[in-house]
Amino acid sequence: MLFVKFPNNCLLLFGFGLVAFSSCYSQKEPKHCFSIVKYQVGNGPESIKIADLNNDRYPDLIVANIESNNLSVLLNDGTGNFSEADDSPFFAGNVPQDISVGDFNDDKKLDLALANHEVDYITVLEGDGQGRFKPKLGSPFSVQSKPHVHGIANGDFNTDGLLDLVLDSWEDNKMEILFGDREEGFITPGSLFIVGPIMTIPRFLVKDINHDEKPDVAISSQGGKSVNIMLGDGSGDFTPAPYSPISVAGHVYAMAMNDINKDDLPDLLIPHTSGQDSTATDGLTILKGSEDGGFRKGTDTYSFNGRFPVNIGVGDVNADTWQDIILLNQKDHSITVLLGSKQGLSEALYSPVSVGRQPFGMDISDLNQDGRADVVVSSTIDNEFLVLLSSCR
Repeated sequence: MLFVKFPNNCLLLFGFGLVAFSSCYSQKEPKHCFSIVKYQVGNGPESIKIADLNNDRYPDLIVANIESNNLSVLLNDGTGNFSEADDSPFFAGNVPQDISVGDFNDDKKLDLALANHEVDYITVLEGDGQGRFKPKLGSPFSVQSKPHVHGIANGDFNTDGLLDLVLDSWEDNKMEILFGDREEGFITPGSLFIVGPIMTIPRFLVKDINHDEKPDVAISSQGGKSVNIMLGDGSGDFTPAPYSPISVAGHVYAMAMNDINKDDLPDLLIPHTSGQDSTATDGLTILKGSEDGGFRKGTDTYSFNGRFPVNIGVGDVNADTWQDIILLNQKDHSITVLLGSKQGLSEALYSPVSVGRQPFGMDISDLNQDGRADVVVSSTIDNEFLVLLSSCR
């Protein structure tokens, strides 16, 4: 990477194969456009999900606390202020590392599935539609995951009208599907599929990637420095996409899929990192969607301010109708804001924005109904999460 400094503290970055941002700063760093409120929760909050849990059309928060083995549920009053639901926190099994939200029993109320670490089960909780949860009959559900589950997501993979669960078995490079069942809740043992290199701390994204109206699965591979794509056939079977795995320069902890260039095709967004002690391969790789259900040849790789990106979110933080990208950087405790436009992505002048210590979980939604996407971030060491309400323009 070549750094060239010009007068007035203007820095232009050039790199081979890199699309780098230019940034010209005044002597005083611009103030960011988020109001930040901190909320205390259980010990070791990590994964965060946003969903309307009490059917009032306001997005609520679910926070998995890995050290206290429970999850906190906080309800939104419609203005982006939150209060803990009755009976919260709820027991979530041993070390709940990831959260999947869906109506698993088809009662029009959202339920939760938790990926439990260091044990051979997952926990499923039924929601009452008011923000309270209790263990589903049959929970916890046994899994075949080796050595244990890290990531979990859901989709109707066999088109029977019931949501199924997908989870990892990274030690043998497989994913496991637990099919939903009206009587049993979920059928165990699950079905295993070889997906290619997964290697530690995988996360899942369920989406119709190849435009055949059947849900597919993308799996991040932290150690494998890649994303695996598994195509579903609608009957519960999966095969790797012909272009899978998708390799990138560094370790992958998360990914997102969203149409960021307004061509009505979802793009694959993959943040990656060298690791704790280096920034050599920290960056964001974007694969543009193609009409044939894959991704176009060639990729764009962006560098940015921020170290060790472990999560990504997409939303319109400045209400200009273009999707923006938020990257959560664990090493320097910050979020990076990449603003979308007709000309492409550019890093906001106020970016990065400081957040809590050892951040890992993040989700994005319009929490106060003002047309701007807001950001929620967990601070694992501080036993809290932060709500960043956007007033960006």
